[in-house]
Amino acid sequence: MKRIILSMVLVQLLVLSVPAQSVSDGVNTAFLEFENINMDPALDYLGGIIKGLLLYDLTQNEYMKMITRTELEDVLEEQNLRLYGLTENAEEAMNFGKILGADWLIKGEYIYLGRDVLITIYLTDVESGQTFTFGDRGSSENTIHGLAEKVIMKLTGMEMSFQNPDSVRSIISMKDESPGKVKLYSWVPGAEIFLDDKFIGYTVEDNKVPYIIENVEPGKHIIRTHYWPFGEADLPELVFHDWDEEFEITTGEEIVIRANQRQFNSIIYDLQQLIREDYRYAEDSEPVFTNRINVKWQDRQAVEHEIDYTIMTVLEVDKFSCEISMTYDEEDYNWSLDSINDDDIDLREMVKDVEVRFSYNRGRIDYSIWRRDIEQGMWQNQ
Repeated sequence: MKRIILSMVLVQLLVLSVPAQSVSDGVNTAFLEFENINMDPALDYLGGIIKGLLLYDLTQNEYMKMITRTELEDVLEEQNLRLYGLTENAEEAMNFGKILGADWLIKGEYIYLGRDVLITIYLTDVESGQTFTFGDRGSSENTIHGLAEKVIMKLTGMEMSFQNPDSVRSIISMKDESPGKVKLYSWVPGAEIFLDDKFIGYTVEDNKVPYIIENVEPGKHIIRTHYWPFGEADLPELVFHDWDEEFEITTGEEIVIRANQRQFNSIIYDLQQLIREDYRYAEDSEPVFTNRINVKWQDRQAVEHEIDYTIMTVLEVDKFSCEISMTYDEEDYNWSLDSINDDDIDLREMVKDVEVRFSYNRGRIDYSIWRRDIEQGMWQNQ
């Protein structure tokens, strides 16, 4: 008799020692509905937000196998059931879960309390019928993330973290956060467009036609275009990069942005010319032409320089003469030039990190000062 009793005990122990379904096989979970306890249709949007965030978090765990909405609706139609009725009848919900092949059923409810929301989640074990309840009260996305962490811990035994400082946006205010629209104009066709570093398309051929970006979430964003060698340059160090612009868009707003990217060689060309002017003698012009120019600029190391430039020319019947004086960083430089019988003049003089240029041809003079610390094509080395 004692041997029979001992054998029965051993059998029971062996049965109890057989593990239930392993988490590694996946936890099949059916998500039912979130009920609006306030019964106010104006608050129905909160249910969609709560469910959407919760579902997203749950799917981040590889062992959570979420039964799709289509599967739910197919079984409901086949069994002639309503989802709302299932949330009220525990026995029917369990039978429904078994038909779906679900291990767990999730349903919830929420109550809007003015400044925050009270959220309650119910987890029902389809096999045993036991229900576990989790609840929290708050107004930010982190409230939902915290509940998702508890659900995953219960169903898989795994600890995951979804709460973060960037998820403090109020879910209550999301009702009014309808997306906006951006119209991007660009005179450079075929440039790649990135919104918040995500590629979204190419600028169009006609610069009078915008590229339309729909469904832009309210808030701050960065838009960027890439079309090497077009873009912008940071001064004074002269670092070349894509054109970009930060913008902020409000709910339902439509804004216009112009991508002002330029060709890098054009940017360099403009920066090279510290002074560039010309003058042409006309038949009624006075023989003497004078001009004085003062220019200040920074080199690539942000060192400031100053140039004070004076030019005086005299055009007579058979002679042209020119006097140029320049003070560069308090050092003086002078040039005297003459042309007999209207011969051409071409001056190129290197002074420190600039080049002084002057030319004369048939009554026309061109005078300029160019930087020598930058050059065409230098952007290719960056």
